[in-house]
Amino acid sequence: MSIYYDLENYLANDTPSAISDRLRGEIGMYQTPNGFKNYKSNKLASFSISSVDAVEDQLFPSKGHRITLVGGLESFRDQAQWNEHVTSLVSTNKFYFNHAFSINIMENDNKFYNIFHHPEYEDLTKAIDTNLLLNYNILNIKDKGSNIKDMAALRSTFEENVQLDFETDDYLRGLIDNYSRRLDNYINGVTQFGQKNENIFFINKDKKTTNLKNYPFALSFGSLLKENDTSFIDFLEENHMTKFIFQAIKNNLSSQLLSFNYQGTISNLKTHNLLAIFNNIDYNNFIEDSRELFLLNAYDKQGSSSRFLNQIKLIKILQRVHQMILSNLKNYNQLIDGEKCETFNLGFKIEKYIDNDVTLPIQIFYIRNTNNLLQFIDTQMKFGRKYIYKIYNLVCVFGSKYEYKNLAISNKDNELQLSAGGILQNSFDPNPDLIYRAELDVEITPSIQIIEEPIYQFEKMFFDQIPPKPIPSFHQGRDSVLITLEPLIHSRSEETFQPLHNEELLISDKLALSSATYPHENYSYLYFNGDYLIYRMDREPQSIDEFYDSFLTSVNTENILRSRDPQDKRNFLISKSKSIHTSFRDHILPNKKYYYLFRTSTYHNTPSNYSDIFEVEFSKTASDVMLKARIFSIPEQKIEREKTKHFKRLMKITPNFEQISFPPDATNVEEAINNMGILDKKLFIAGTENINYGNKFKIRITSKHTGKKIDLNVNFKIIKKTNYN
Repeated sequence: MSIYYDLENYLANDTPSAISDRLRGEIGMYQTPNGFKNYKSNKLASFSISSVDAVEDQLFPSKGHRITLVGGLESFRDQAQWNEHVTSLVSTNKFYFNHAFSINIMENDNKFYNIFHHPEYEDLTKAIDTNLLLNYNILNIKDKGSNIKDMAALRSTFEENVQLDFETDDYLRGLIDNYSRRLDNYINGVTQFGQKNENIFFINKDKKTTNLKNYPFALSFGSLLKENDTSFIDFLEENHMTKFIFQAIKNNLSSQLLSFNYQGTISNLKTHNLLAIFNNIDYNNFIEDSRELFLLNAYDKQGSSSRFLNQIKLIKILQRVHQMILSNLKNYNQLIDGEKCETFNLGFKIEKYIDNDVTLPIQIFYIRNTNNLLQFIDTQMKFGRKYIYKIYNLVCVFGSKYEYKNLAISNKDNELQLSAGGILQNSFDPNPDLIYRAELDVEITPSIQIIEEPIYQFEKMFFDQIPPKPIPSFHQGRDSVLITLEPLIHSRSEETFQPLHNEELLISDKLALSSATYPHENYSYLYFNGDYLIYRMDREPQSIDEFYDSFLTSVNTENILRSRDPQDKRNFLISKSKSIHTSFRDHILPNKKYYYLFRTSTYHNTPSNYSDIFEVEFSKTASDVMLKARIFSIPEQKIEREKTKHFKRLMKITPNFEQISFPPDATNVEEAINNMGILDKKLFIAGTENINYGNKFKIRITSKHTGKKIDLNVNFKIIKKTNYN
């Protein structure tokens, strides 16, 4: 289990000089890369820590102890030296924090569902902002009446004074078909609608189930947490407090960056002081900002007009927090032994970026924890744009801070003298065996932080799928070749794109980012619109990428359909569609070989994988006409000759003994390596960052038969490993 440690509670270099609380290092433990360690100096003969004294008669309880220190008689010359040692151990009026917590993420998963091809909607996504697109989450809330009717822009955009009915199969498709017109008809509300989608809060547990197959595409991702306590967020929700807490997180109320050591690296995490949030929010008035959308139930949306009832809820919440502090606040022994803090998961935060993450996110989603399972679906994606998602766990850490007070050190009269002056009263009786002694108090108060703990991030894109490969057939004409084309029907599973040229590597990246996983039929024409790409060369190709600059033409066949107008039977409606089969007649010279390559294309001009190469020759004599067509393979030896050369014999290069002998007077490995060899020119010279760099050696090979020469430049280097774990 991985644990986040405050930097002051983790000694990355395992060195006593890095200890922040020296008294803890003397009588307690510190976490290091090699486990918990104690750094006592053996100058204390003994110490004692009193039982915990809990102070409960205050809003946020605290705990305290009395600590007694006794110095060894043989360790100190006099009281002055003892006083100097104690003051070096104990720093008063300084706070030490502890928010060490563990993470319990079990697994993460994300899938892209490319459900059906809707060209008009895909084109529309290119022209408008992401936040104006169809939002499955808003349309999928259970109590849609109390939410959507209060949002004028959303109502006017989607409803048009009719009842929403997303459960029907054709409703959403009709909505998508008319989406552009609906936005155009509500120009004044588009800005408001986009702003409302910048920060969306999912508070309710209950959602209705809308058929996801009604949407053209959807991105689904989730995280499963293990053994996370949700009792606190459940209690906040019962008392309608969740919306206040999440809004405070969004507004960065009482926030700061805290530095943690996580698996050996420093992580700066945004934190929010929960106790400060309780002291600063207005429980009687909940106001939804113009850039916020809270998906709440009817009670939460309307709120309570009774200040008395709101105050009662606040008292109940503060009582619960009071009890939780008493149960979870660590005592001093637990703190100096390095026990991690208790945690309660509140929910999740999802930041969504477009193209890159160097700017601010375009959307942020806040989701309350329900059964330790994050399930989120996003349908707001522009076609062909990369989206970056960063998911955070909103974990409430019941941490603490402690402070040393009332330090009193024995003086030459064997009295406990306070550092601020005066003699400590009610101290233990003078004892000649206890010459060096000190007493101090430690007060522990709660530091409850909501920490945005990064879970994981990933990138996705709404893009094409690879269209099917074409199958060509060649037919003889009198002075031409007729090529008929049809798609290859095949399973789409585990198919990867094969670029025809390096310039198409970007297409590979986009297809990989889209990587649809929705279970289509085994044989699908999704995104194929009947366009075929034809490449032709009149010389024998030496590599497949030569066809990239030999594009001949694009062909398709349009079907024209006539149907009677249902509104006026006297008129006909004309519609056009592309056939998935087509043909192309190419006039070529006789008795000359041509080389063809074929691809299909999508509506968005994404090409398919290329077909086989076909060698076609139109032979024509005075008495006969004949067409020859065969699959052509680029000879491997031609590619091999261009890229590689082979030795007929093995060659071994070894330094002579005078260059690898170690100096007899070397005292360690470092010195031996840096002074290896007795010749003036060394193999290795002293380097930096655990690498020794060597001088370059030129080795010339001369052929006995031809006299041709080959020069080899050799540079020896050695990498020194200092950690063999």
